[in-house]
Amino acid sequence: MKKNKVLGIFPPGWIATAPYLSLPQLKGYANTIGENLEIYDDNVMFFDWLFSEKTVGSVLEDCKREFNNYKFRNKPIEGAELANFQQLYRGLKYSHCFARIDK
Repeated sequence: MKKNKVLGIFPPGWIATAPYLSLPQLKGYANTIGENLEIYDDNVMFFDWLFSEKTVGSVLEDCKREFNNYKFRNKPIEGAELANFQQLYRGLKYSHCFARIDK
């Protein structure tokens, strides 16, 4: 009997801090019954790309520019703009770590 080749793909959208374990479990089960199942975790690949030095570095300059636009203006920052400013501040506060992000 000819065996089917099956590819299990897990798409991006899961959290970055914990792997999705259903596909590895299915692969283990498939192996025990002699089926050929390959798995591909696109979520891991997505976060590797998202948190890479190249991607973060390309966004960093835009963030610095936007932060300085807020910082040097003459009117108070309120509401949604304040939330955006605070988020930029938190990101830029640790930007010295971005050069080592791939390591």
